[in-house]
Amino acid sequence: MSVRVAYITTARSDYGPSYWLIHDLFADPRFEMHLVVGGSHLSERHGFTVAEIEKDGWPIAARIPFLEEGDDDASYGRSCGRALTAYADLFAKLKPHVVVVYGDRLELLPIVSAAVVTRTPVAHLCGGDVTEGAIDEQVRHAVTKMAHLHFPSTERSAARVLQMGEEPWRVHMAGDPAVDHFTRGDHASAEELAALLGFRPDKRTLLVTFHSATLEAADMPRQAAELAAALHDYGGSLVITAPAPDPGSAAVRREMERLAKTRADTVFAESLGSRNYRGLLRLVGAMVGNSSSALNEAPCVPLPAVNIGSRQQGRDRTINVLDASPQRTDIQTAIAKALSNEFRATLAHVRSPYGDGHAAERIIDVLAERALDERLLRKRFVVSPPPRPEAA
Repeated sequence: MSVRVAYITTARSDYGPSYWLIHDLFADPRFEMHLVVGGSHLSERHGFTVAEIEKDGWPIAARIPFLEEGDDDASYGRSCGRALTAYADLFAKLKPHVVVVYGDRLELLPIVSAAVVTRTPVAHLCGGDVTEGAIDEQVRHAVTKMAHLHFPSTERSAARVLQMGEEPWRVHMAGDPAVDHFTRGDHASAEELAALLGFRPDKRTLLVTFHSATLEAADMPRQAAELAAALHDYGGSLVITAPAPDPGSAAVRREMERLAKTRADTVFAESLGSRNYRGLLRLVGAMVGNSSSALNEAPCVPLPAVNIGSRQQGRDRTINVLDASPQRTDIQTAIAKALSNEFRATLAHVRSPYGDGHAAERIIDVLAERALDERLLRKRFVVSPPPRPEAA
């Protein structure tokens, strides 16, 4: 009997990293794979990135257009309400043996809730991470408690999942599937990227991706303006990617679009596509912003990264990451250090803390073994020994 999998993707941030896992699930005869596409993938405002999925050739089992075109908390709440209804209907009809979700986006709460109420097991990728500056922190840990199989990306994350009372047989430290791209995926050449961007990216080019720190949404206009000011007079070229559709993202988008219009050799891209993005990581001088790819993918190059503000606070990282406050002078100082020959020389032996590029095969082997296990739905809370008090 094959395992019927519903693989959920709602944004470019969970599709690109999961490419090879999706590829291998479709290719493995042990699985009946159903790719479910929703959220910002189906939004014109956010680049209609379902087109990238179609270009990759995957059959799409269902399209769930739940995202409301708004930037305030209420609009996100209404989007989540629609998602709960739509995914509950889908799971009741499809009856998957397991639903697979990646990461910590806000819409995972209604999607995983729909799985719980339809008694559908959930496999959660990249649980146990810490991002103290974003709503994602609460979402990720809530999903962990609702999920039935866990595939954390680092040993520290796996330990946190166990600390939350999950049974050890459910927890499998696999690595982040995003790292698989750097061992298996191809990448766009400098010539291809020059034709796309209108200039040839080089070691003076910065790849800029700045998302909303959702616990600080009210401050995002100021933070985005500080970043724009820090970059305005930078001497090299800029490739800016659009922020994720989170509360506070509209202010970031406005500043980054305005910046792209006011300086030469600057491109604002709604979505670069995974292949182009990987190509840029290999060519540019540094990343700037607060994307998780600076922490998990950039070390594979290795590429210096300037991490701004609190969104990634607490997440595992290695020495390629330079932290900066959302102040223009701090950002400029960190960029100068990131581009220096002295700093780049320290990165020669850097490796990503998020795995070795074999996450997909580990995840697939566990899903084939565990996804039909009748124990999955009956969760038991494992009480850990209480911590010892510190010595006086």
